Amino acid sequence: MHLLNAFFKNYPYLSSFIATGMKASLADAFAQKTEPVTSKRSPGKKFSVPRNLTFLLYGGLYQGCAQYYIYNRVFPFLFGAGSSPLQVTMKVVSDLLLVTPFLCLPSMYLMKAIVFQYSFNEAFRKYIYDIREHRVVKKYWAIWGPTQYLTFGFIPEHLRIVFIASVSFFWLIILSRLTAKSDKELKIK
Repeated sequence: MHLLNAFFKNYPYLSSFIATGMKASLADAFAQKTEPVTSKRSPGKKFSVPRNLTFLLYGGLYQGCAQYYIYNRVFPFLFGAGSSPLQVTMKVVSDLLLVTPFLCLPSMYLMKAIVFQYSFNEAFRKYIYDIREHRVVKKYWAIWGPTQYLTFGFIPEHLRIVFIASVSFFWLIILSRLTAKSDKELKIK
């Protein structure tokens, strides 16, 4: 455990990318393997490598590297490094009302557009569709509001991304299924 702790302290971006990228890939693989088959003609569903690559990259780049920077550099600069109730509340509210709808979730849709080679306009259209039809932001808030209070109130800075990654495994299963469902509804690749 000491070596793992040292690795996360000494190589924060690399460790965050590896941990969250692998976690996101595994979450999507689980989501794909456990999705119900929708057609009687196709008894099994093929594993989508591009879909899994999307989650691996989103997990590593956004959930690992970007969140490490936002949560451990930007938020302490803006709100202080402490964990007083006011500081924690400011971090959580900023995450839920600013970071999530304008960076966190859109980056997933943009990553998917890059991997699947469709336009950013199409990615934005899909994101808006998922906000309206599948309540993606409200679902995010329901999971991450309480989680982020724990993150900023009790979890040591160098272990925050690992803690978030453990919770986000389940969130990414939901997000993977939701975006795949929207693809079918909107007839996107």
